[in-house]
Amino acid sequence: MPTLKQKLEQAGIELAQAKFMYQEAQREFDMLYRMVVNSGKAKAAGKPPVEDSDSEVDSEARVSQGANGHGEKVTYAAKIEEFLVEHQEEATHYREIARVVGCTPNTCRTLLNSLAKVGKAKRVGRGKWMYPIVPSKPLGRSSIEKELLG
Repeated sequence: MPTLKQKLEQAGIELAQAKFMYQEAQREFDMLYRMVVNSGKAKAAGKPPVEDSDSEVDSEARVSQGANGHGEKVTYAAKIEEFLVEHQEEATHYREIARVVGCTPNTCRTLLNSLAKVGKAKRVGRGKWMYPIVPSKPLGRSSIEKELLG
């Protein structure tokens, strides 16, 4: 008769196997779903279906094109950064930024946090963001400190 410890170990092994099988089934489902969605879009446009890679789609990779459907592709992150640079004098709520840029508020918040990590955005209040202001003069020793310390 197995001990309690052995039963616990066996349950852990079974749990790990179940998680692995679940992940495999989820991957297969996602692949089939993308194939169905892409073939539906291709049929509607009259184009052959496009095979999708297995890579994850990043929210920054979503792009916007001009009104005529042509032009340079611009990421939402780039649009948000451009907005912050243009309005660097005032703090702006992320919902307003999302409305102007054309993305969802949740996407905007996520991208603002990503931009903050790399120093391109700064949170200044509850939901309010600004472009970080860089000092015009580099910080360093004053002239008096230079004379005294050599």
